[in-house]
Amino acid sequence: MPSLLENPEPVAVKLLNTVADGYVALHTWPDGHAKHLIRWPLWEWIRYRLEQDGLDAEEIYTRMPTWQHGYRFIRAQRGTLYPDARESVALTVAGMHYAQHPAMELLIKAFLTGLKLAAQQQKSTPPQPAEVFTIRLSLTEFATTVNNVSGTFVEPEELATILQGEPATWSGVNQDGGGWYWDINRVRLRPYRELFKCEEYLIQLEKLIGVSENPLGAEPLLAMALPDALDHLDLAWRLVTNGPLLRVQRVAVAAKLSHPAISADEFESRCSALSDILNGFNLPSNGGTLNNMKAKLTDLLGAHAGRAHDAVDTLRDVIAIRAGQQHSAVLRAERARSRFGLNALGGDWAAQWEQIRGITIQALNIIREEISVLIT
Repeated sequence: MPSLLENPEPVAVKLLNTVADGYVALHTWPDGHAKHLIRWPLWEWIRYRLEQDGLDAEEIYTRMPTWQHGYRFIRAQRGTLYPDARESVALTVAGMHYAQHPAMELLIKAFLTGLKLAAQQQKSTPPQPAEVFTIRLSLTEFATTVNNVSGTFVEPEELATILQGEPATWSGVNQDGGGWYWDINRVRLRPYRELFKCEEYLIQLEKLIGVSENPLGAEPLLAMALPDALDHLDLAWRLVTNGPLLRVQRVAVAAKLSHPAISADEFESRCSALSDILNGFNLPSNGGTLNNMKAKLTDLLGAHAGRAHDAVDTLRDVIAIRAGQQHSAVLRAERARSRFGLNALGGDWAAQWEQIRGITIQALNIIREEISVLIT
């Protein structure tokens, strides 16, 4: 399952933009007042628009990922392969983000502002030890506050639609004779108090709905499995290129790869040691060692280098996790953590390190297998 933080394919972005165009067509812009009771376009219209460009909307839709709780870039009726022709379909916040459409940016701004305001109100309203206290926000009043703070024009019904489409906020959003309301006692808003960018929201949402398969299987790894995989790749590299790949300056660095990690400090130490070895490959560092490794693999394998390139990208993700611990590359590190399934492991540092070891071994073995066909 891809990460929420990965860019969708270009035709998927085209579909998201078409939905956004339909939203704008149903509104008088920029004051935001709707022309119609339907606020998002019908699937029939979206399908027609894409067909004018030779694209199949249903085919694109079915290729788009679905995360836990049925979350997708496009919000539609569940239980069907694709939306009904007469169904009004809306973008989720993730879909709005990747549409990169000015109108969607305003909706995202309103949503993030509302999320922060609700989280702050939840924090500042202490509960009673023996009394259930409900914090019920009228979305008519709340939308006005959101618009005043963020400079947007979102209507209560639009805000309700967005909130109902997000796993982080959909509990407690209902309608009665007095209009839409949101019972914020029913949602956990603490992770969203300090949001400034949509990417930060997606990082938190990823922890809630993101799922990655464990590639390791049931077999435990031997202590020397990772050093052995590096040695085997180094041998194949020598035979193919007449030069070494590994350039390890200190034995202690390599030795760390055979040890478990039972604490956050040990996990960081193991990741740092592995990253130092990968960054230290015997390739030019100008432009990035692993970028130059991909270039070398292209020279060696030509048009057949794709699988090896993907494996190198996996090694780059390993380095990204270490960089995210120590520097400011948080978004890239979160993408890597999601791809590797680390978020689901919580604070189990031993399991996280085993996951990284297993994935790294797989990547090293793939590169070795691909270049071994050149050994004569």
